[in-house]
This record gives sequence, C-alpha cells and structure tokens, in this order.
Amino acid sequence: QAQAIALYRDGHFDEALLLLETLCADEENLTAWNVRGLALKQLGRFSEALTCFQHCLQGQPGHPAIVANAAACLTEAGHYAAAIELCAPVIAAHPDAVPCRVNLAKALIGARRESEAIDVLLALLAEGHEVGDLSAVVTALLLKRGRFHEALHWADQAVQHDQGNPAKQLLKSRALAALQRYNEANYEYR
Repeated sequence: QAQAIALYRDGHFDEALLLLETLCADEENLTAWNVRGLALKQLGRFSEALTCFQHCLQGQPGHPAIVANAAACLTEAGHYAAAIELCAPVIAAHPDAVPCRVNLAKALIGARRESEAIDVLLALLAEGHEVGDLSAVVTALLLKRGRFHEALHWADQAVQHDQGNPAKQLLKSRALAALQRYNEANYEYR
C-alpha cells in the first residue's frame, strides 16, 4: 500500500492504479479505495473516482477528508450542486474541515454563487488558513464584485505570501488601478 501511495504522490497515477486494483479487492481497505479515487480523478476518470469515494463513505459516512475528495471530483466534473450538497452537512458537523470548506468555495464559484464563495474564503482567511492561493482567488472575486478596497487588502496578502509571483503582482496592480491609484499600479506591475 505504501508503494501505491508513493507512486500516486509522485504523479505516477497509472502505475499506482495497477497496485491499487489488487489492494481494493479488500472491500474494507478504505485507504486504498480513497487513493484509487484520487488517482482516477487525476486521470480525469471522474465517474470511476466517485464510485471509489462513495465506497469509502459507505464505510466512513461523513468523513471530512473523503467528502473533500469527492467534492473536488464533483466540482472538476462540473457537478457543482452535488458538491455543495455533499459538503454542507459535513462542514456543519466539522467546521474545522478546511479542505471541505475550500472545495465548497470552489463548487460555489463553479455554480456562479460568488458572493457565497467569497464569504467562505474570507472566513478561512480570517482564521489564518492560507491554503494554496486563497488570497489570490478571493482578490479576483472581490475585484469582479467591485469590492476594490477589500481586494487590495487580500492582493497585498497574496503578494506577501508569494513574493515575486507575477500573477499575484498583476492582481494587486488591478486592485490599485480599480481604486484609480494608477502610479502605484504601474509600479507594482513592473
């Protein structure tokens, strides 16, 4: 099992799947089933991945990590409402389930429910969870919604978190320009 997980982590999804096929013969090996679902998701085989996650959830109903994986899969497959529905009760029971909350925000964005996504992301950031590029994502959403002062604050955070990243500097420049602070915007973009 450790070898299959290592192959998955190294991006060798097809090879990991070969080992996981044997491991998943044991219906109770939920770790193998979860990793198999993750590998299938990475290969874009969403339906098969969801079957694996559903199998895991039968053995461990409401498990936050497995729900997060299933929600990410549903979101990538374009099933935003299903992802939102899956996450909501788990987040209510486990408010500290950060990956679930992140995937809820992604599903809300996909469903064009951006105001709700902003609320989820701002709550995560207020709690000190800078997972991936949350501050950059919330900056882009705030800019789109015309909330320029807030966007500038989170753009500053994004740039501080990942100094020298041109995409994040561009976001900050866009926020400054939206506030008609053009000289600063030009300087930031250089």
